[in-house]
Amino acid sequence: MGRGKRMEYMRYRRYFCALFFIGFLAGSIFIGISYQYRSVGENMIRSFRIEEFISRKADAAQCFSYLLKIRMVPAFSGMIVGMTVFGGLFASLADFGYGFLCGVLLTMALMQNGMKGFLLFAGTLMPQILLYFPALILMSCVCSAWSEKTRLGGGRIQRESVRYGLLYFLGVVLILWGIFLESYVCPQFLRVLLDISLDI
Repeated sequence: MGRGKRMEYMRYRRYFCALFFIGFLAGSIFIGISYQYRSVGENMIRSFRIEEFISRKADAAQCFSYLLKIRMVPAFSGMIVGMTVFGGLFASLADFGYGFLCGVLLTMALMQNGMKGFLLFAGTLMPQILLYFPALILMSCVCSAWSEKTRLGGGRIQRESVRYGLLYFLGVVLILWGIFLESYVCPQFLRVLLDISLDI
């Protein structure tokens, strides 16, 4: 990757990392205000009790099949939209939306369980977030760059499409490994953290 392409990637990466954390803060603020004005019911907050998570059982194979569908549909949608002039907008909305969702989940876990809620939040995201987050940023960068080249037009887009396609495929591979970890490793990791939280 040449110096110009590295600078382009760094520019997009900073933008999407910032957008994710803005979404995260927005989600936290939104759920706090909503609860204050009773837009969010107490039953929803109670569903984040640690005892609720301990009592839940999940089949790893069924979980993998379910996650495969809900994770791959947005991924391949991003690849298709990324080849159009709307790729940058799609990536920005997806990035902000995932950050917003994480902010909502963490805030609800903290409201129900106090600081123990952080262990619950970490347990539901680890270790797959170590793959999901880089995949999200990489695929968002590719969507935006691909979309920008499409908008500018010219014969160069044909050559660049191969590189963008390979980079996007790398993001898909990261998501697949993340799905595997979320289905088979995360439940064990979560149970350890829940046991620790009950002893605190």
